[in-house]
Amino acid sequence: MLKKINILLFIVAILLIVIPTFYEVKKEYNANLWLVTNKKVIEAANRCRNEDKCLESKVTITTLKENGYLDLVVNPITKEVINPESYVDLDSNTFVMV
Repeated sequence: MLKKINILLFIVAILLIVIPTFYEVKKEYNANLWLVTNKKVIEAANRCRNEDKCLESKVTITTLKENGYLDLVVNPITKEVINPESYVDLDSNTFVMV
């Protein structure tokens, strides 16, 4: 009987460590995926502005596609295409999804 209780306590202790650790690793992984996507779009908008093809302060994904700076922007987690009207605000260097 005591052996069964010890095994059960061991399994519970392992689960109390594994489940939160897995959750935190997954959360950090998803945040890094978004960071890469955001930087990719912002860098494309900055290149477009530096080459004088994008003169306004808000550059949409559609404009970046038309000028050849991006092919397709997808949500890195769900793999859905991001709305082409989403834009980069070059004044604050932020990517705003619509």
